[in-house]
Amino acid sequence: YELRIDGFNLSGIDLSVSPLEGISAVNLTGCPSKLYDGYICTMGAILGPQARLYHANLSGADLSGVDLSRAMLVGADLSDANLADANFEGAFPLDANFEGAVWSNTTCPDGTNSDDNGNTCENNL
Repeated sequence: YELRIDGFNLSGIDLSVSPLEGISAVNLTGCPSKLYDGYICTMGAILGPQARLYHANLSGADLSGVDLSRAMLVGADLSDANLADANFEGAFPLDANFEGAVWSNTTCPDGTNSDDNGNTCENNL
């Protein structure tokens, strides 16, 4: 399923009681006060396993340690983002921009580790 709440102000909302797999929450004007374990809100987007990040602007974001396994990153901008220790296994990075991203110890979409791929996942998407 997919829950689309793009563009909303979620300030003060508690989203901690239910898994958020399939959530599409980008271009938010306010982040929830609480999120389900494993999810974060940054740069106006809710990030976590199976999140739908269609055209999300995450340029320069600190996404270190974030679990984006099986996430949809269609047209997302992750240029200059810190992706150290992040998990992208099974993610769908279609047309995503990773220019200048930091990939240290990142799990690539194909399950390999960026440290074994010349410190990048760009050829292992």
